[in-house]
Amino acid sequence: MRCEEYQDAQYSKIFSDESDRYNTFNSVKIKKALSFFENHENSKILDIGCGDGTFSKIIGDSTKAKIFGLDISQSCVDSANEKGIIAKKMDIDGAKLPFMDETFGAVFCGDTIEHIFDTDKLIKEVHRILKPNGYIVISVPNVTAWYNRGLALLGFLPAWIEPTSGEYRGTPFSNMGCGHVRAFNKRVLVHFLEDRGFDIESIKGAHIVADKEFSKTKRALWNSVDSLFSRFPGLSTFIVVKARKLK
Repeated sequence: MRCEEYQDAQYSKIFSDESDRYNTFNSVKIKKALSFFENHENSKILDIGCGDGTFSKIIGDSTKAKIFGLDISQSCVDSANEKGIIAKKMDIDGAKLPFMDETFGAVFCGDTIEHIFDTDKLIKEVHRILKPNGYIVISVPNVTAWYNRGLALLGFLPAWIEPTSGEYRGTPFSNMGCGHVRAFNKRVLVHFLEDRGFDIESIKGAHIVADKEFSKTKRALWNSVDSLFSRFPGLSTFIVVKARKLK
């Protein structure tokens, strides 16, 4: 299966059959990303990998901006458009983004870049379409999260790294790939953005919110421990960064 077909099928499923669970799982990360956005009344924000537009709409309501979105899934784009997002279906990997230079005051890229082969092209395009003094808010899963360090020492494959898009063994967390083709941690993400024309303004960690798929005891234990480690972005499950465009 081609990468585009896989990503389309994967995220069409997530934002249709599993959207409530997905939003619960990512709720803390979404709140922390939202805290980075400024008021953008009479301005535009682009959400790269907008999904069904749920978070895109929250950004728009909070910032007063006009929200544009790009996603690889047509069903997600249709849902985003229904929510008032100006969304378009597009495979952004290695592509020129369909916007003029200096169009947006801000860009959101939430858990998307790890699905992209040509990450350099994507960040260069983000830099191009941002206005002077514009910024990107970007989130990634952290391959050196606290539990991944222990998993690696025990000989398990860390979470967020996968050998296949199908089923596999070698980690106690998951046996199914989710389309990650790149890996980031705090240090790598910071250097990656700085080397491509951005100044890091703020970094936050975010934890997973375990849902009712887990027992009450396991849910409480996981949420407590993962929340504790999220105070340290280098050890947290997710890393959320705000980076300002340099000239």
